[in-house]
Amino acid sequence: MSKERGTVPEEEGDPGAIASARPRQHARSDLLVTNTDLLMQARQLEPALAQVFDNIREELGIDLFIHHEFNEETRDLGLVSHRGLNPQEAVVGASIRLRPGQSTSGTAAQRGEMVVVDDVQQSQDPGHYFLRLLRLNSFVAVPLSHGGKLLGTLGFGRRSAAHFTQDETDFLQSISRYVALADYRIRVDRELHSRIAERDKIVADRLEIEREMAARARAGALGAIAAAIAHELNQPLSAAANFMAAIRLSPETDERTLAITRSAEEQLHRAGNIIRRIRHMARQTDFVFDLHPLAGVIEQALAAARATASQPLPPISIDIAPDAANGFFDAEQIVQALSNVVSAGADACTYCQGGTIRITTAAMRDDRIDVGVTVTGLKPGAGESGARFSLQSGDGTAVGPSIGLPIAMYLIEEHGGRLWLSQHSDGGTTIHFTLLAKRPPDYPPAFSASDIASL
Repeated sequence: MSKERGTVPEEEGDPGAIASARPRQHARSDLLVTNTDLLMQARQLEPALAQVFDNIREELGIDLFIHHEFNEETRDLGLVSHRGLNPQEAVVGASIRLRPGQSTSGTAAQRGEMVVVDDVQQSQDPGHYFLRLLRLNSFVAVPLSHGGKLLGTLGFGRRSAAHFTQDETDFLQSISRYVALADYRIRVDRELHSRIAERDKIVADRLEIEREMAARARAGALGAIAAAIAHELNQPLSAAANFMAAIRLSPETDERTLAITRSAEEQLHRAGNIIRRIRHMARQTDFVFDLHPLAGVIEQALAAARATASQPLPPISIDIAPDAANGFFDAEQIVQALSNVVSAGADACTYCQGGTIRITTAAMRDDRIDVGVTVTGLKPGAGESGARFSLQSGDGTAVGPSIGLPIAMYLIEEHGGRLWLSQHSDGGTTIHFTLLAKRPPDYPPAFSASDIASL
């Protein structure tokens, strides 16, 4: 311990004085235990220091404390927390960066030992200027270090004429050791949490890259399948259309046969349009996300499903929840996905009597919307993987899988959602998929007409 001025008073040898000092020693021991426990459980140093100061200020008669933190990059000390300073004094203290060896706190940091200063107001030392400004008479500066590494300093000031005794400086030094330990532990915890967060971000980024690669692989596979189907079916479809045209143009063809051939030609053209639409969808990767009302999207999807259906759709009801009426998605792609789901359900309904379809929306907890397409009279295939979308009619007859559902799953996953099947309470099957309910905070806003006009 260094003394810049004066000496630390020694305890008198009078037995009565020693006896009267014992209760105070016990009280300070209890106070040390209480504050040590507080510091060891602290998650942030500044509020813990403020509470320690409140606990000890009356017992030790101190008026303020100042905590300087050591910056390893700039190699200086800066005021980071305090108690007992008025706003003007705090501003002055925060504006001063102390080099090791500069002022009392800097001297404690440089020497690595406690420094005690008495009779500050009578001192002419320039290093005591800030202490005189704070109207202090005595000041104790203690370095905070752990494992030979300087963390900062703690300073305790007293304005009364009484000097710090040996017991008081020992007590403050003990408190400061636990402050240093708590400071080091909090820094280690902060660094550990930072590294864990960085690792989690790296893992999340890697998973996102893998998801995108898998999505692109699925898109490529769908495109390849569509191209192969188109290539393989192009010749037989063209030949069949030519044969139908030849029959229709034959002078020996009666009206009934003409009607049949026209219907057959329409179906052949429909098959070609379906193949072309699938190929276009598989190549489409630039999604345009925005907020859309689900009612309009559902109506468009039903219109698309009716246009491509080989027979009338079963009865369809729609139930849109008020808190799940809008979603954030690419409308064109979700119309396509929902149309595929409805078409798959309609195809499945042909295998059961009295089949119906009900489309519902429901709000979820994570700012998402659950869109459900319930097909009555059907249940998920027993023992089948959900990814195969195998369905069974009420009597157990297999009615799936449908190629439309895997395509819909791809589109939904490209939107960050998922698609799955569940058993409905009325014995039917519900095909669920999720959509974002609102624009994410980090998603760039869409251009308005005025924005585009101003470019």
